[in-house]
Amino acid sequence: MGYVPLRPKMKPYMLAEVAKFGIRSVLRHHLKAENHAFVAVLVVPPTADPVIYHDAAFLLLKDDQPSGDLEFDRWRVEYYTGGKDSPSKSDLEHLAAADRTVVFLTERCELPRSLALATDVYAEIPEPTAEHFLVAALNCGIDEMTEADAEYLARLPFQDIKAAMGVGRPFRSAMRRLREVPADDGVAGVEETPPPRVDLSKMDEIVGHAEIKSWAAAMAEDIGLWREGVLQWREVDRGAVVTGPPGTGKTRLARAIAEACGMRFIPTSAAKWQAKGHLGDYLKAMHQVFADAAKKPPSLVFIDEIDAVGDRAQQSGDNEAYMRQAINGLLEVLDGSDGREGVVVLGATNDVFVVDPAVLRPGRLERVFHVGLPDALERRAILAFHLLPCAPPEDLDWFDDVSEGMSGADIEMVARDVKRLARRGRRDPTSELLRTSMPATRRIDGDELKRNAIHEAGHAVIGLELCVRTLVSVSISEFVLSGSSSRSVGQARFESPRGVPRGRQELLDEIAMLMGGIAAEEVLLGSFVDGAGGLEGSDLATATDLTTIVHCQLGMGFTLTSEVGQGPRDLRAMRQLNPVAWQQIDETVRGQFERARSIIVDLKSSVEIVATELLARKRLSGDDVRVMLAASRSPPNPQ
Repeated sequence: MGYVPLRPKMKPYMLAEVAKFGIRSVLRHHLKAENHAFVAVLVVPPTADPVIYHDAAFLLLKDDQPSGDLEFDRWRVEYYTGGKDSPSKSDLEHLAAADRTVVFLTERCELPRSLALATDVYAEIPEPTAEHFLVAALNCGIDEMTEADAEYLARLPFQDIKAAMGVGRPFRSAMRRLREVPADDGVAGVEETPPPRVDLSKMDEIVGHAEIKSWAAAMAEDIGLWREGVLQWREVDRGAVVTGPPGTGKTRLARAIAEACGMRFIPTSAAKWQAKGHLGDYLKAMHQVFADAAKKPPSLVFIDEIDAVGDRAQQSGDNEAYMRQAINGLLEVLDGSDGREGVVVLGATNDVFVVDPAVLRPGRLERVFHVGLPDALERRAILAFHLLPCAPPEDLDWFDDVSEGMSGADIEMVARDVKRLARRGRRDPTSELLRTSMPATRRIDGDELKRNAIHEAGHAVIGLELCVRTLVSVSISEFVLSGSSSRSVGQARFESPRGVPRGRQELLDEIAMLMGGIAAEEVLLGSFVDGAGGLEGSDLATATDLTTIVHCQLGMGFTLTSEVGQGPRDLRAMRQLNPVAWQQIDETVRGQFERARSIIVDLKSSVEIVATELLARKRLSGDDVRVMLAASRSPPNPQ
């Protein structure tokens, strides 16, 4: 027998806390009844230590008492190695004299008759789980333990853990010893899955988004050099934010980047952190994600809906202090005391303007990539990808029209429905099945389609006349999704070089171009309708915001002072809080509308030619429109 005296002043330690869970699971009913007498014989798990379970039982019985004290003459906790080491007669007398007795055995055996008669519970204690280790670590003040650590520890013998932990040794140091020091079979710890390798072919799953794919390819090369020790981590990009409408595949894009760069993908969000509890739990969960990522580099931490963390400039009222600490916590983990060695962070948001500007500074999430709704070619490619291994139908000209305005997520759902119908009919996907799976659409024709063509032609002609930017294409759609909140049934796409400074006149030219659509409607049709305003991103809303920037931020209007802020909400506040600014902004927008209207009057025949051709072909390239304008201005050939 190996009896260990009870120690009332013993401080709890992690392995004893883990053991308590197993003991409680087999004695739960007996412990519930206050002053209930019982004798329990429990067999410890094969990898466990009976001494630790002895101490754990003491802690458990002590905690069960209201006063926290044990009366030694009423409680016995002992352990035996089993087999030949059976309780002596005097031991049995001690057992019989106590009200509650717990006896631990290292293996199951036949009990002496006297002990068997006295025993109320004879059971095997279940193996410790990872969850037991996580909760035990929290109870003992060990904040660094991760789920991966807990799963690893649950597979090890107690003796190894006890030896590695030592007296006062830091937890991370102990974990490093457990993984590095070879076990008796010569293998260091438990073998872990090797990190993934760079595989740029994964980026082929993402259609479009050339800018971010180019960035990811460069980062993959840098991470490969970092792994080889050629490049220091400070030379690798730290992170970025992907912004765009819902359903544009931001999460899928992040996962593909992680796979392409050979990084572990760790998805998280402010909502997951908040679900852990109060502010302290929120911040602890946030730090834990980054700690886990740093332990197994390279890793990509993907923070979905990063705008939910907030913007300190927008906080007020009772939640201001809470949100400020939450944002400061995010900035702390983004900075990292070691520069976030081996950790890239990618955030996603529908509106980057509500992200705290400090998050977007160099060294944190230093790049912003915009992802939009896919064009016709991209929509076809997305459909083909999600129909794999089946080939898409050959007749897809109609699909280009009816899928206008659909996101990648919308098309993925359609592809699932098509494949489901094909499986049921035991046939390949057909154009008929695709039509059946498409969401309901409304056809645009007649006067409405003609108005849309005139509107987009107005944008294109004004843009080219004023040399605002480079016209890429102009298009209209014959279909719109039923019930869609989007009023966009056409688009004039312009591109401009990034980083080129613009003066006041260039900005006014762009405002005039934005007014070109409704100006063309008024000149050619007598009035404009409601499609150009009322929604964020509409022509009038964009023109109003740009004019606000000119007057309130850039010192190019009625004042040289500059308001600080960004995004529609800040710009709206600047107008609402300053009636003088609002009046000046309105006068500027009206002035540029009249300017656009005057240009349309002068170039009315050119606008009509572009609109007529657009009505017939539905899409024109920038070069097409430039040729039409040049031809409309050329004098007729003499006969």
